[in-house]
Amino acid sequence: MDILRIFYKATSLDTSTKFPYLIFVFAFYLLMTPLNAQQKTTLIFENKAEAIEYLPKNFSPEKKYPLIIALHGMAQTSNSAFEKWKPVADDLNAILLCPKGSDFNQGYTRTPIDDRKIFVDLFNTMKKKYKIDESKSVLAGFSRGGNFAIETGILYPETFKNIICIFGFFNKGIENEIDNSNYDLSNFYFITGNNDLTQKSLIYGKKQLDQNGIRTYLKTSSTIIHAYPPNFVPTIKDITEWFHEK
Repeated sequence: MDILRIFYKATSLDTSTKFPYLIFVFAFYLLMTPLNAQQKTTLIFENKAEAIEYLPKNFSPEKKYPLIIALHGMAQTSNSAFEKWKPVADDLNAILLCPKGSDFNQGYTRTPIDDRKIFVDLFNTMKKKYKIDESKSVLAGFSRGGNFAIETGILYPETFKNIICIFGFFNKGIENEIDNSNYDLSNFYFITGNNDLTQKSLIYGKKQLDQNGIRTYLKTSSTIIHAYPPNFVPTIKDITEWFHEK
């Protein structure tokens, strides 16, 4: 029903019926609007983890979607990740989840709370909640979030197959956790910059993964230092296409 016609009709009603009529119409409008709207909500999970969830436009519970889990950097917030990754989720028609780190200063932690295990729990929770296309899903992180994206992909390759690290470190010692039998479907994409603090670390990390037969790509920028790449949406789109070039 056209909204103007609704109000024209309301003006013809007597006072006793006008306001109940408008309240009913407004409530009906609110109920119907989310069916075609993009939805951003903050979720608190059973394990006390907090994350921003964002659903695609015209979301349908019957449709299968990729899931992007985007991790923020140190002293940043889940909203920092959301602002960067929302346009990507829109372009890829993906569900976006941006978990908040357990410690504000450090971002994500390994002890006493192991955020890497929490990412697995979040992924499994989302699979129960929605129809997730696991082959196209991505775990990505910037800076310290990139460190944790790499580590989580190494520790839980059966859950996270496509990893993007943007100016994160490959922490030495994590290569000792590699089990060659688990990485047939794994893809790791690293982004760093010339003279960035992460450059040598990611070169080392790529070498370790290459030696273990894990598919890895390292992109080094000559123009940016420890920042999200410009033209971020097409950059991530190119990366997701690389994931499936096998």
